[in-house]
This record gives sequence, C-alpha cells and structure tokens, in this order.
Amino acid sequence: MEGGGTVNAMDISIWASLLRVFIVLLIMAPAVYFTTRWFGHRQTVGRSVRIRETLPLGTGRAIYVVEWREKEFLLGVTGHSMQLLDSMPILDDPTEEDH
Repeated sequence: MEGGGTVNAMDISIWASLLRVFIVLLIMAPAVYFTTRWFGHRQTVGRSVRIRETLPLGTGRAIYVVEWREKEFLLGVTGHSMQLLDSMPILDDPTEEDH
C-alpha cells in the first residue's frame, strides 16, 4: 500500500503539469492568431499585387489568380517552381456596381 501514496502524488503532479500546458495554450493560441493576422494585414497594405483566389491542389501545389497593374494572372505554383498559365485584362464585375 505504500506505493499507492506515491502514485497519487505522481498523478497530482501530472495533472498539475497538464493544467499548466492547457493554460499556456489558452494564452498562446489567441496571441499567435492575432499576431499572424496583424502581420498579414500589415504586409498587404499599399501593395499593388493582390491574390484574388487560391485553389489548393495538394501538398505544396496550388493555382493562384493574382491581380497586378490592371491585369489578372493565373499562376501554377509548386514547392519548386511557378508557371504562368494565363493572363488577361481585369474584366469589370457587374455585381460590384450593385453594392
């Protein structure tokens, strides 16, 4: 029965450690979320290049519609390369006039 007291103390120590980890995650998760959003907005302000759409195609692969200087570019992007698939002038969106 002596080992039972040690196990209980060990259980309390484990629960206390898990509680500390949980509290740190509760503090860190929102901090990381808002920090990354702030940096993301900060880097895009005043830039002439805009990513209009993204279509993920799997690990490390995606198609992007990028707007730059009154044109849209369709880009195929992988972890090792980027290729221009198509480009065209920006077309007026009739739905934007309704808003």
